[in-house]
Amino acid sequence: MGARLRVLGKIQVTPPLNAAEIAVLEGLAREGRARRCQWVPVDDGAALAWDGTDDFRQPMEWMGRLIDGYLSPEARTSRKARGKRFAQFTFDHVCQGRVFIVEDVYPELWNMLVEDNKRYYTTYSIEVDGLPKGFDEKATAREFGAALELMASHPEEGMDRLSRLLDVVTRVENWLYVLDLFRFIKDFAKSQPVGLRAQLEAFADREREKVESRP
Repeated sequence: MGARLRVLGKIQVTPPLNAAEIAVLEGLAREGRARRCQWVPVDDGAALAWDGTDDFRQPMEWMGRLIDGYLSPEARTSRKARGKRFAQFTFDHVCQGRVFIVEDVYPELWNMLVEDNKRYYTTYSIEVDGLPKGFDEKATAREFGAALELMASHPEEGMDRLSRLLDVVTRVENWLYVLDLFRFIKDFAKSQPVGLRAQLEAFADREREKVESRP
């Protein structure tokens, strides 16, 4: 069975987490199965990223818990911060970045922006009736996430894969719902290096024009 979601991107942490902070956050990823945190320290504590395992529940809520309860200056006054294992916590971290979450159960696309420890979310729905047999909304979400992930390492292959997907899902009567996909691609482009960003923005404009020019 495939993952319930796919998370693309990292949240940068400044200053980087120290060894004690890394140990506690890694411990949260091992506590329990159903409700454990799957944001883990990466890049020697300079960022938080999805651990890649299945069934990550409430990723946006967990990001808020980490920032407000463990990392930010406000976390110093939380009940959790009074325990002995927090003796070496600095509570001076600022989190920044943007991650993209593709959920294949509901299915939905989420854009999570973190600026100065504040979280902002945009949700894009995938509601497409009349898809070809064997190609439902969940399959659309999974394929969409896989194509975006491929773009990071092989941009041309990723855009080709996404173009084929869009060609299928935009041929249904209510394809206007798919406009959210184009918006999501544009937002995803903002988080990429300058060269790839320009490629993705041009790709989104080109694909949308193809759809809108159909008779």
